[in-house]
Amino acid sequence: MWYNTTFHISTGFNPPVLVHFLEGETRVEAVAHELRDRDEALRQLKFNLQNVQEQMKVQADKKRKEVQFEVGDWVFLKLRPHRQQSVVQRIHQKLAPRFFGPYQIIKKVGSVAYKLQLPTT
Repeated sequence: MWYNTTFHISTGFNPPVLVHFLEGETRVEAVAHELRDRDEALRQLKFNLQNVQEQMKVQADKKRKEVQFEVGDWVFLKLRPHRQQSVVQRIHQKLAPRFFGPYQIIKKVGSVAYKLQLPTT
């Protein structure tokens, strides 16, 4: 519920607004009780999900490193053998190389995307 009602950077989706219950909005005690329970459940969900996301980020950041390349640098190209079958045909894809190259960077396309000087074959 919390995930579907928050802003998503990748899609730019603005979630629908959930109106919080204010005391005295309804005269029916059963409805008021349900709305109070809903607000408390949403509060706990947001809190717990935020904590878990922070823990996951800490764990993921332990294995990340910031790498920047410039035009003219030589890099290896990583291909996943189970997805890219056109480079080299192997009987046992598990034993196929994961990195190819080195290839020279000829253009920086984005912050993490580069155009490489690949062989014609």
